[in-house]
Amino acid sequence: MRVARIARAARLLPTLVVTGAVAFGAIGAQGARAASAPSGHAKVVVIVGPVGGFTDHYRALADEAVAAARRLTDQVVTLYTPDATWPAVRRSLQGANIVVYLGHGNGWPSRYSDVLMPLTQDGLGLNPVAGVDDSAHQYFGERWLEKSIRLAPGAVVLLSHLCYASGAAEPGMANPSPDVAVQRVDNYAAGWLATGASAVVAEGRLGPAYYVRALLADGASPQKAWLRSPTFHHGVMTSDSVRTPGSTLFLDPDTAGSGYYRSLVLRGTAAPISQPTSQPASAGAGGGGDSAVPATLVGPGSGPARLDVPGSPVAGATVGVDIVFDSSTASRLPKGLVLGATWTWLDSDGAVTIQPQPTDGPAADPAAAPGASPPDPSIAPSGQPAPSGQPPGQPAPSGQPAPSGQPAPSGQPQAQPAPSGQPAPSAGMSAADVPPKIDLVAPEATDSLLVTRPTRGTRRHRTAACRIPTRPGLYRLVVTVHDSEGIAYDGATQQLLRPLIVHVTGSLWASYAAPDQLTGTAGAPLDFGLRVANTGSTAWGTPPAVVPEPVQAVPAKPRGEPHRAPAAPEPSAAGEPAAVPLVVVRWVDLVVNPPAGTAPPGAISLVLPAVFVAPGSSEVVPVSIPTPPAAGQYLLLVDLVTADGVSLTASGVPPALIRVFVAPGPAPNQVDHWGVIPS
Repeated sequence: MRVARIARAARLLPTLVVTGAVAFGAIGAQGARAASAPSGHAKVVVIVGPVGGFTDHYRALADEAVAAARRLTDQVVTLYTPDATWPAVRRSLQGANIVVYLGHGNGWPSRYSDVLMPLTQDGLGLNPVAGVDDSAHQYFGERWLEKSIRLAPGAVVLLSHLCYASGAAEPGMANPSPDVAVQRVDNYAAGWLATGASAVVAEGRLGPAYYVRALLADGASPQKAWLRSPTFHHGVMTSDSVRTPGSTLFLDPDTAGSGYYRSLVLRGTAAPISQPTSQPASAGAGGGGDSAVPATLVGPGSGPARLDVPGSPVAGATVGVDIVFDSSTASRLPKGLVLGATWTWLDSDGAVTIQPQPTDGPAADPAAAPGASPPDPSIAPSGQPAPSGQPPGQPAPSGQPAPSGQPAPSGQPQAQPAPSGQPAPSAGMSAADVPPKIDLVAPEATDSLLVTRPTRGTRRHRTAACRIPTRPGLYRLVVTVHDSEGIAYDGATQQLLRPLIVHVTGSLWASYAAPDQLTGTAGAPLDFGLRVANTGSTAWGTPPAVVPEPVQAVPAKPRGEPHRAPAAPEPSAAGEPAAVPLVVVRWVDLVVNPPAGTAPPGAISLVLPAVFVAPGSSEVVPVSIPTPPAAGQYLLLVDLVTADGVSLTASGVPPALIRVFVAPGPAPNQVDHWGVIPS
C-alpha cells in the first residue's frame, strides 16, 4: 500500500509536521464551508458494547457524549450493553447523522486470522442476547454494515477506544509496521463508508464527547475537528484508500512509526454535519432499541433441551457439542440452525474472571503471529505497565499523562477548555499544553467471545463443532441458539439450554478417583483402590518396540532330493522395553513441627498395571502403603510421573488429595512373670 507521507525517523518529524499540517489544513479549508446554526434535529446514536471489566469506564465516556449531544439535538438514541444487540442496533442506526461506538474492536490484519473475514471483522462487538451480561460478545463485521445499514448523507462515524480501528492492535502488543497500520485503518472504515458515511474517525485515547461538540456546536467539518483535537501530534501520514476508491486515509502516530491511536478516513471532502430543519417523522426522539420481538422457538409443550460435550475436553481441541431437543421444540426448528458457544473461565473459587491470558511480550508484529495468547489488560496502550497499585483490567487513573505531550496545532485557541475526559491544566499551564490522559483500550477477551457454528444431524439431535479454549481449567460453557444468519433467538429460547461447567484438561493430563478420606492405624498398612484416567491427548508411556522377524529365503530343492522342512528361525533379539509411567504417593504431615522420629514414610512409587496408558483409558491401582509411626492427621498426595520422568503435578495437573486420620497403634505386648499376656 502506498504511503504518501510518513515520519520515518525522529529527525524528519519537524519537516513532516509542517508538511502534514499545511496539507491537512488545505483539506480542512476546502471542507470548512459556512454552516448554519444547528437546528437541533441531527440524529446521534451512541452504542456501548460489552467489554467486561472496562464496561463501566466505556459507559462513562459514552454518557459524556450523550450529555453533550442532548444539549444540541433532540434525537439521541442510546444502546448500551447488556441490551446492545444487532437487531436493536440495526434498526436504530438507520438515518443517523453521527454514530458513536465504544466496545471491542476486531480488525484485520490481526493474529486471529490469516485473511480478512468480513462477517466478523471491522464492525461491532455486541450482546448476542439482550439482558444477560457485559462480557459475552458477538462480532458483526463489515458485511453486516454494508448489507443492513443506511446512514444519513454526510454522516460521521466516531470509533472510540477500539483495537485495530486506528491502526494499533491490542494493549501490550508490538507496534505494527506503517503498512499494517494503514491496512487496518482502511479495512475498518470500509464497511462504514459503504453505509453512506462521509468520514470515519478512530480515537484510541480521547473520549467521543469532544467530537460531538465540535461537529454539532461548532459546526466544524470532520477533518477540522480531527485536526484541532487535543490529541493531535503533528505527524500526519496519508494514503489513498484501496478498499474504498476515492477516499483518503490520515494517520497521526504518537511518534515516527509508533503509537497508531488516531486516524481519519474521508470520502472526498466531507462537509460539516447538516442538521435537518425538522425532526423526521420516522425517527423517535431519544430512547433506542428494537421494537420488533425477537424470533422464538418456544411454544406449547416446549421443554428443556439436553446439552452434552462428549469425550474428554482437551485444551485446544475441536469437539462436537450435542443438543437433543424435545419433540415439541424440534418441530419448530428451521433449516440452517446455528449454535453459539461462549466459554467463561472460572477461578478456583468459582468466581468469574474476565481477564484474558497474558501475552508473551511485544517481540514481533502481532499481525504475523496467529494463535498467540491474548494480552494482559493491565498493560496500557503505550506499552507501559499500569500504575503501581492499580488493579489489572481497570482504566488508568484520571490525570495519567500520555507518553509525550504535543502543543496544540497552530491557530487553536490557547484558552480553550479541556475537552471531556482530559485532565485539568495545572498552575502555569494552558489547557492546550496539558497532555491527554491515557484511557485504556479493552483488549480482546477470547473467553467471552461468542463463536457461531452451523449444526448437522437429525431434527431433534443437533451437533456443532466447537473449539475448546487453549488454557486448561474450569469453564462455564453457555450455548445459544441462532438462526441461519447468526441472529440469536429470544431469551425464552435460550432458557431451554442450561449452561455446563466443563473441566478443560491439557494435552498431558490425569484425573483421579480416590476416597476423600481414610482411617488407618499407626504402623499398620493402609489399603485402598485408586483409579487413574488419562484425560489428555498424549500417552503416558510407550509400547515395547517390536522387532520384525528376519525373512529367511528357502533355497530351491535340488532335483531328486527329498523334501525337508525349513529350519526354525533363531529367536529374535528382544525389542526395547516398554516405558513405564508411575503413580507416586507422598505423605504430608499436617503438623507444622512434628516431633523427632515421627516423620512419615517418604515417596512411594507404584507401577501402573498397564505400562502403556493411551488417552481416554483408565487403570485401577491397588495401593498398600505403610502408615506413619505417629498418630495424627495427614494428607496423601497422589501424583503421576510419565515414562519420560515428567511430574504431572509439577506441570500444572491438580494432584489427588486424600485426608487420612491415623489412630495410635496398640501398646507393645508385655508378659508377666506367670507367662500370661494381659488382656
